[in-house]
Amino acid sequence: ERVQAGTIHSTCWRLWRESHKDDPRGRVESVLGTYTCDVTAYGIMGPVLRASGIFDVDLKDLFTLSERVREGGVEVPRAGAPSDALVEAFKTAGGNGAARDFARVAILYETEKGRRGLIDFTDMMLLLYGATRRGEEWAKALQGRFSHVALDEAQDANALQVGIIEWLAVGSRCLLWVGDFRQSIYGFRGARPDLLRGRLDRGAVLLSMRYNHRSGSAIVDVSNRFAAGRDWHIGGDSLADEA
Repeated sequence: ERVQAGTIHSTCWRLWRESHKDDPRGRVESVLGTYTCDVTAYGIMGPVLRASGIFDVDLKDLFTLSERVREGGVEVPRAGAPSDALVEAFKTAGGNGAARDFARVAILYETEKGRRGLIDFTDMMLLLYGATRRGEEWAKALQGRFSHVALDEAQDANALQVGIIEWLAVGSRCLLWVGDFRQSIYGFRGARPDLLRGRLDRGAVLLSMRYNHRSGSAIVDVSNRFAAGRDWHIGGDSLADEA
């Protein structure tokens, strides 16, 4: 069988493009990168900031918060003033007192992005996820297409990504989550290691790889003591491979 591998963003985009060959958003040159690099190169933020009248917004914070809001299931519209619900979503994501400014700039960013026919990494996932939620036939056809589905670094997946993987795994023979609760470091981007724990509570089989081949016993022992008694201390203590 043919193996397909990639980041979850590129995988979603590739699957979406198969059924949208004439959509300009499927061109490589239509994809914005992360944070300030590509958005500055495209000059997209100049018109956005001028239209907002807000020039002291931190672009890295803007994209991090917007990513968390959108991947958390809250839609950022392409026009209009930010709703109270959207402002609250940005506040919850970490925008705090500047949440309304972040929300306003995010809306204008979506407006400019749509006007130019561009997408970003979050759009790659939302294009596919939106089709699954609407029950579009091409998206339904993806179920059962893959005999085995695996997600590496599963402890750093957010709710949107988990939903996509579980959709693609319907009809497959195996859904494999590869992860380590102790290594979840993307909470600021919406990582949900608790969702991985929930699969165990629902009957998933746990296969533990207890030997640590990277670190000596001094580091492993500290890690074990730190993890002891916590709800993500699953599979027992790690063991140092001193060979």
